[in-house]
Amino acid sequence: MTFFVCLINLMFYLNKIIMKDLLFKKSLLVPFLLMFALFFSSCDKDKDEQNGDKSLEVTVNFTGSKKPKAGDVLNVVVIYTKISELDLDNYDGPDFYLDVPLTQSDIDNGVTVSLDMIDLTKPEIYVGALVDMDDELGPSPGDLLEFYDNVGFMDALMGVAQPANCHGKNSVVINLDKVVALPSLDVTVNFTGTVIPEPGDELHVVLVYSPFLEVDMENDGPDDMLTHTLDANDITNGKTLTFTNINPFADEIYVAAFVDTDDNGPGEGELLECYKDLSAYEILSGEKDATNVAGETAITIDLDKVGLGRSLDVTVNFTGTTKPLPGQKLYVSLFYSPLTEFDTEHGSEPDIMQSHILTANDITNGKTLTLSDIDPSATEAYVGAFVDTGDDGPGEGELIECYKDVDFVDAVFGEAEATNVIMETAITIDLDMVLEMP
Repeated sequence: MTFFVCLINLMFYLNKIIMKDLLFKKSLLVPFLLMFALFFSSCDKDKDEQNGDKSLEVTVNFTGSKKPKAGDVLNVVVIYTKISELDLDNYDGPDFYLDVPLTQSDIDNGVTVSLDMIDLTKPEIYVGALVDMDDELGPSPGDLLEFYDNVGFMDALMGVAQPANCHGKNSVVINLDKVVALPSLDVTVNFTGTVIPEPGDELHVVLVYSPFLEVDMENDGPDDMLTHTLDANDITNGKTLTFTNINPFADEIYVAAFVDTDDNGPGEGELLECYKDLSAYEILSGEKDATNVAGETAITIDLDKVGLGRSLDVTVNFTGTTKPLPGQKLYVSLFYSPLTEFDTEHGSEPDIMQSHILTANDITNGKTLTLSDIDPSATEAYVGAFVDTGDDGPGEGELIECYKDVDFVDAVFGEAEATNVIMETAITIDLDMVLEMP
């Protein structure tokens, strides 16, 4: 097979990989795949240039739970440079390699090969063994690949562990049990807010290698995305999804989760959050940066933020002589206009409202509700809280108050002015006022 045929086959393979998995569209692994592609070819490697007067015996045993089958090819490779120091952009392949078709006896009892054309005078000699388990060119996840002494492929490549130098040795043994595996990330999503998905809704977890502001989601999409149809157990106990084959060279990794209720992507009223505890508005407006999770193996997203707009945490404490009872309902409302424009006669509705059934702990320690998906173009926002004791809206003698420490009736009639909280992210209402009709 000529060099040109090898190159055509390689490029066809790489194109298939890139089209099949968007994860690798920014990966730097391609040069390393090119290096190992030479294992499977006779691409004009001039072995006569090697020093042939000495040899190194390499014994390979198959000791792991994953084993090759008869007819698979064992590749023994020699490199005269530390794996972590290779210039992948300019590397043209290993310094020496040997292909060994395996028999069942080799697999059961091990196989010894003599490397009689390597240069044992080199100050650094590193030996590895590879068995291609998926018939794809070059090493890929799932293949057996290990360097002497007991060092995996990714650990050697990333400099996590250094293969042993075989200079001065006459023989080495590789117990080939390591399987190529790229980094993975477990993402656990819990549903902790007032907005809870329903069974059958789709949970999506997305991963990108650049800050979200730099990603063209509409045209390029995320680098990877996992999807799962939620059931009742997932909603109650959370769900863990795992990204595999993460680009090991990535310096930046950002993750977000959303629930799609209508099969058209994240939208108004739907759960959407970036790790760690950031709303989409905070990220896309540039107010805050998502947390870089490169190097992490597991993260948790408590998914309670809603929509593409900003959010506001409202903590309500019960500080007065009038206290609610467990089982009564707390309401927190937001209006985009001053309360003087609230039409009490015709029952104006708040622009956003959250409710919560109070417990004894809430009454003692307070309760925080999150108003999400606030219109990012709004210039005013006013917030009030009340406790409904009869499931019929606020009534005489019931707790009701506007932020900040303003009587509701006074705010409606213009005798006092509620505070504009449009630029706030969290406020506290000490709810101690009761409704007294004029």
